Amino acid sequence: MNSSGMASRRLLPGIVLSLLLACPARAGEIFFLPPEGCLPGDGGPEFAVHVLVVGAAPGGKLALRSSLGSFSAPQDLGRGLYQALYRPPTVEDRAEVLFEGEWTVPGAVGVIRGNLRPMFCRHPCGTLEISASPAELVAERDRTSEIVIQARDPAGAPLSGLPLVVTTNVGQLSPVEDLGGGKYRLRFDAPSQPFPQVAVITAADPSHARLERVAAARLTIPIAGRLELPGKTTPGVRMEMRVAEKTFGPVTADEKGRFSIPILVPPGYGRGRATSIDRVGNRKVAEVNLFLPPTNQLGIWAFPRALPANGRSRARLLVTTVDPFGHTADLGEVRLRARFGVIGDLRPAGRGLWEAYYTAPAEVAEGLDRIEATFPKGGSESRSTVEIRLSPGIAARAVLEAAEALPADGKTSSPLRVTVTDRRGNRVPNLDVRLRVRPGSVSPPREESPGKYLAEVVVPARPERWSLDVEAEILDRTGSEPAAILASPESLTQGASGVWLEAALVDAGGFPVPQQAVTLSGCGEDQTGTTDRFGRVRFRLQGLSRDGLLRCRLAAAAVPWIEQRLFLVRDQGGLWLLPVDLDEELPLGAPLSASSRVALVPERPCDITLSAAPPERAGGAFRVTAHLRGADGEPLAGRRVIFASSSGRVGNVVEGPPGTYQVEVYPAGLSDMVVSATEAQSQVGALIRIGGGKTP
Repeated sequence: MNSSGMASRRLLPGIVLSLLLACPARAGEIFFLPPEGCLPGDGGPEFAVHVLVVGAAPGGKLALRSSLGSFSAPQDLGRGLYQALYRPPTVEDRAEVLFEGEWTVPGAVGVIRGNLRPMFCRHPCGTLEISASPAELVAERDRTSEIVIQARDPAGAPLSGLPLVVTTNVGQLSPVEDLGGGKYRLRFDAPSQPFPQVAVITAADPSHARLERVAAARLTIPIAGRLELPGKTTPGVRMEMRVAEKTFGPVTADEKGRFSIPILVPPGYGRGRATSIDRVGNRKVAEVNLFLPPTNQLGIWAFPRALPANGRSRARLLVTTVDPFGHTADLGEVRLRARFGVIGDLRPAGRGLWEAYYTAPAEVAEGLDRIEATFPKGGSESRSTVEIRLSPGIAARAVLEAAEALPADGKTSSPLRVTVTDRRGNRVPNLDVRLRVRPGSVSPPREESPGKYLAEVVVPARPERWSLDVEAEILDRTGSEPAAILASPESLTQGASGVWLEAALVDAGGFPVPQQAVTLSGCGEDQTGTTDRFGRVRFRLQGLSRDGLLRCRLAAAAVPWIEQRLFLVRDQGGLWLLPVDLDEELPLGAPLSASSRVALVPERPCDITLSAAPPERAGGAFRVTAHLRGADGEPLAGRRVIFASSSGRVGNVVEGPPGTYQVEVYPAGLSDMVVSATEAQSQVGALIRIGGGKTP
């Protein structure tokens, strides 16, 4: 039977995620669950298609066919759900493709068949066209060019209100202005350097990105260098210079033979021809090296520029190659290298355009991965870089760190640290960390490094008990503008109180958005709920009277295009959520907590530090000095200090300058000795190890 062609678009701002109607299942049926909307007919990267077989006899085999493109062997995900990778065809504009599935059981008579006719589009994310006026610039003269972008949907209709992202490898770009009718405008300001350059400008529409594809367009703007070429020749000689088929001058050398010719040098031209003409008309021609830096013949672009560090998330890379004169061209090998992630094979995507996919590492590492493109034939200057921000997963573990014992003196600030990590051990930054201590007071935590939070605690003197209880509570920071609805494999729960479906509403940064209405349809009775302070919303499913496949839709009431589809299957075995289009995990649904108990020690009335000087002659005595200071750091004079040694003989104590007490210690041999000094009243002591006849 036919199945809906609805499908997912992953967690990206402004991306519509498909949702659901009820489909009662009869015995022996096949449902195709492809991605939503017009599928990519661009011959590009393969994408996943899920197929659900219900009511089938066990022990069978699923075979998939397509009138265009091809399926990989289906992977059994359990409970009748299969996943196959589909390699799409290249269509001219739009085309309908027939998907067919067949379930057969060896020795059985009946065969289960199903089909679907999804639509394929050459440009499933729409198109962008970009132009510049003027198309070429001269440094330090006409430094500004107007950039115009036309955006259209897959059917060719204009698209307005898009959050276009435009980047350049050199120069500056103004904010994008929406002119209506799918047209956008911005300004490009060339760099201030006078030498020739090539600007590679790329525009993209992230709001309609799907299936690792995004509408993008690029152009190049050659920028001619504006130079004053000085020289010296015979006085009165006329000089002219020819560069790139244009002649500059002539100028006449002054009485000292000096001259300067203003010239324009387009990218790619490093030499010119100088002509001198003397008073009688004799001409001399010479080739002149202009000593200009070579043109950077590369530009690189990535989308998205932020990925979770989970070892699976991918970004699309586009690399533009230009000839030395600034025109897009296929000129040879391009190399890509990432510090942490993995980059797949480059494939041609147009004239002077290459495409590859970057896979994020499983660890956040430094939080940024740097991707470098190089073009060996273009020389050392032909290189370009782009950075991918790596983010951790949801906070899963918090660890409190403190000294083994803290002073209870009412004045000493002691550090308390909280380290928060995801389930892979990556530190999680930008969290709301709150600390409570008893007894004492604690400062508000601050993030001293990503995922590590520092606070200072002060414990009062003479506390009721000699231990400090520390409790940490960690919450996600609150978002504001909704961007996506998340659901995970744990979103469906069943118990004595009924069947519950839970989801989360988050902003573009993944932070929860509270107090927002979310609607649920397609799962029994339609409902509306409100997100709590953790961005969570729960629905009790009611009115599920039919067995079969349920296509459920979650939508943000205030922003209807923020949606998420869910597939539920109800049968005699109960109700279960298909692992299709689900997120790995939801944001925190309750505060993450950690606690610790730290020993307290009373205030030290004084502090002793020891130093020792070696004997001045063989067999002589060590001079051991005790430095005694009070709690306020001031020297303590007139105190009784007792010295002792593990071996040898200790002489009389001599009080020196305020707070210093000295004694001579005579070793018994060549073995080490441990010397102690104790202030008699407080019983505060210190130790030092010295060696017989050696410098301590």
